[in-house]
Amino acid sequence: MADTEKFFGSYLPRKIKENPEMVESVAAVIQFEIGGAGCWTVDLKTGLGEVREGPTADNDCLVT
Repeated sequence: MADTEKFFGSYLPRKIKENPEMVESVAAVIQFEIGGAGCWTVDLKTGLGEVREGPTADNDCLVT
């Protein structure tokens, strides 16, 4: 679980910030539901991209 939190909490946001073209390239909101580790939303559709803990009603893709 700690590795999952580290991935979504620091690694992935850093990668998005370093590669802003990912937002335009992917252009989707992806929700990740990871059993026993939590749920995260990765918004690569608006602004500069965002990773946040929790679900969203506006996902384009759901990964479980």
